Amino acid sequence: MIEFGKYTLKYEPPSDTPEDHSVTMTISSEATLFQMLEFFQSFLRAAGYEFDGKELCLERSAPDFSDVPDKWNFGVV
Repeated sequence: MIEFGKYTLKYEPPSDTPEDHSVTMTISSEATLFQMLEFFQSFLRAAGYEFDGKELCLERSAPDFSDVPDKWNFGVV
């Protein structure tokens, strides 16, 4: 079987804190984008982040450029 690598996320607390746990998670580089998103969400939860009932998601909307300053116009009329 050919292995294409893996992604590893790791949290190590500062050495001067009473926190004594670390988190290391690994996933195959063959994971789909949605699997990667679930993996990252699980990693953040394991590291102590809370989402207050919300989930991370992929947003497929176009960026809003309506607030781009006029100085970025570069002479376009």
